[in-house]
Amino acid sequence: MLPGQTLAKLLRENFRGAEVDPAGLIDVPSSEQKVWFTQLVARFHGNSRVSLRIEESRGNGSTYLSMKIAGVSEKRNPDDWFQLQFMTFEDLRGLFLVDANFRRRTKNPPVPVQRIEQIESFVDAVLARQDREHLRSKKTEKLVGFQKKGLTARLRELGKQQGFAFAVNENARDIKLSIRIEGRKSGYHFSFVKTKLEGMLEQLPELVHMLQKMQSLGIHFTTANKILKRSMQQELKWIEPEMEQVE
Repeated sequence: MLPGQTLAKLLRENFRGAEVDPAGLIDVPSSEQKVWFTQLVARFHGNSRVSLRIEESRGNGSTYLSMKIAGVSEKRNPDDWFQLQFMTFEDLRGLFLVDANFRRRTKNPPVPVQRIEQIESFVDAVLARQDREHLRSKKTEKLVGFQKKGLTARLRELGKQQGFAFAVNENARDIKLSIRIEGRKSGYHFSFVKTKLEGMLEQLPELVHMLQKMQSLGIHFTTANKILKRSMQQELKWIEPEMEQVE
C-alpha cells in the first residue's frame, strides 16, 4: 500500500491537472453501468497485477467497480485498493475514483474522472511507484542486514568484556534488542526502527554502561501486560557471553 501523501500526489497529477468541467465528466445511466464497467474491465485484461470486479452496493443496489493493484511483494508492499463508481460529490455528478484502502485511516477524497485515459495513466503511475518502493525496501533491507551483523558482532565483543547476554530479533519495521545483565533471568528490552541501526551501533557501549549502572541500583523496566511479558521471554534466544552460542 502506497503512503497516503504519495497517493494524493498521483491523484493530483492524473486527475486534477486541469479545471474540472462538470459537463465533461463521464456519466452513464444506471441501466447501462454494468455493461459500461464490463467494457472498462476488458481494457485492463492483459495486466496481471490489476484485478477488476463489478460489485453491487448493498445499500441502494447501485453498481460500482472494485479495483485492486497488487503490490510487487505481498510482505513488503501490500495491495492498493480503489473503487470506480457513479456518484454525486461536491455538487459534481459523474464517475469518481475512490480510495478504498481499508488499512488507511485517513483516505484521500474521491476524484472526478473526465476520460478513461486518466484511469489508465493513474494505474500505470501506481504500478511504477510500487516498483520504486519495492526496490527501495530491498536496498534498505540489505543494508540493515549488514548492519545487524555488525550489531551482533559488537554485542558479542561487549558481552565478553562486560559479562552480559543479549538477544536480537526483528519485524518488518523494527529491530528488537534485549540485554540481560549479570546472569539475571529478566532483561532490558528495546525497540528501534531499522533506519536508526547505524546510530544505535555508535551508542551501544554507552547504553550497556548505563544498563549496568541501573542494574546496580536495582532499577528495572516493567510491563503490566503479563501475556506480552511472558511471550517476550519465551521467544527470546539469548546469546551468553561465556558460551557465545544460542541457548
